[in-house]
Amino acid sequence: MDIGEALQPHITINPEKAGLELDSDLREALSNAVIRPDGASFFDMLSVAEGRRSESRRYVKRPVTLVSPGRGLSASLRQAFAESVEPSEAGPVDIRWQFDPDSESLVRVDLETRTLWLNTVYREMLSRVDPSDNHDASVIKTLLLIVYSKYFEGAYLGPREKAEIAAWDQLLLAAVRDESSRREKDLRDDGER
Repeated sequence: MDIGEALQPHITINPEKAGLELDSDLREALSNAVIRPDGASFFDMLSVAEGRRSESRRYVKRPVTLVSPGRGLSASLRQAFAESVEPSEAGPVDIRWQFDPDSESLVRVDLETRTLWLNTVYREMLSRVDPSDNHDASVIKTLLLIVYSKYFEGAYLGPREKAEIAAWDQLLLAAVRDESSRREKDLRDDGER
């Protein structure tokens, strides 16, 4: 609203100097003013604006979404995923073991086959059950699916995603090396007894 010379006698700055105060004549003029052809008043417009402001500030919870697990986890664990998170539109991801002695990586993201490959080189360390059981290491597979889920939601891996995967790989390899050294120490300690 432009405050011209005609309105200046009806408006004063409030004592806090943080707003304006309108005298009764100007308030009455505004309340009687029709600003739209449908008969809406200035105060109707303010009421609508306040409602929209309140609505825009309302918090809407968004569900946690993850890619759905495919092969590699038991049926009960896949059911737990279905009950705990909303599946992303990207489709399920398999978690499988693959022997890759030339790689130090624990995990490889394969978008083409929609598979999170775990390097079998580390399987004995991660899972102490029958190596032919593809439903083993449930906790580790679940954690890895949570971490790597977002990389299967797109069609390619950008620089940021590749950097994150490299960082996760470094952390996981550090954990594997730590676990390996602990096991070696335990074996040495057992041999000395």
